[in-house]
Amino acid sequence: MINSRATQKPADAEISHALTSHEPALEIAPLELPDFAARVYLSKFAVGVVYVISGPHGSPCLIGAGGADLADALTAARRRWPHDHAPVLAAAWWCFDRRTAQQVAVLAMASDLCHAQREGLCLAVTLVEATAGITAAAGRLRFRLTDHATVLARIRATGFALEGELTAAQEAGQLKTFNQEYAKRRRAAQAAGKRFPHYSIARARLRALLAAAADGRDDGGDILKRVFDD
Repeated sequence: MINSRATQKPADAEISHALTSHEPALEIAPLELPDFAARVYLSKFAVGVVYVISGPHGSPCLIGAGGADLADALTAARRRWPHDHAPVLAAAWWCFDRRTAQQVAVLAMASDLCHAQREGLCLAVTLVEATAGITAAAGRLRFRLTDHATVLARIRATGFALEGELTAAQEAGQLKTFNQEYAKRRRAAQAAGKRFPHYSIARARLRALLAAAADGRDDGGDILKRVFDD
C-alpha cells in the first residue's frame, strides 16, 4: 500500500503558528478516526502508523506507533493522561508497516526530541515540535510518510470502503458481491468456450488494484469492473 522508501513532507507538517509560545494556543481539531471499513483495509495490508496524541491545545505530546487501532491507542492514552483535559489524536502518518513506524517514532524521540522534558508518558513539546521531529526522523531513515487525511481520502475516493465491506463479509462467510460477479462472468466465459482466470487470481488482482490506488499509482475507478475487464 505505502512504499517505505523516498521521503514525503506530510500535510500535517504545516501546523498553525498559533501553537508557538508567542501567541495563545488554539484548540487542536482532532483527527478523524478510521471507521470500520478503513480499519479492515488498513489491517489487511498491515501498514503502520506514527501518531501524536496531545493535549487539546497541542501540548504535551505522546508519540507512538502502531497499526489501524488508533481508537484503542487514544482510549489507552486517555486513561493515563496527566492533565485534566482529555487528549486528542492530533497528527498521524501512515507508512509501510508497524516496524517502519516504530523506527521513525523511536528515532524522533532519541534524536530531535531527546532533550524534551518528560511528563509521565508524554513529552513537554508542542505539536509543531513533535511533527518536526517525526518528519526529520523519517527523512533520515528515507521512509515515506503519508499523512492521515490523505490516506482516509484515498479510501473513500477509490472505493476502499467497499473492499472493507467485502473483507468483513468474507470473514463472516457471506462474501457476495465479488463472488456473484465472478460466477456470472465465469459461466459466460465457459458458455463461449473461453478461458477464465482462477478465483484466487481474480482476488489477487482486486487486491493489487486497491493497493495501487492507495499508493497513488492508480486513480481507482470501478475496481470490480476492472478486475475482470482490463
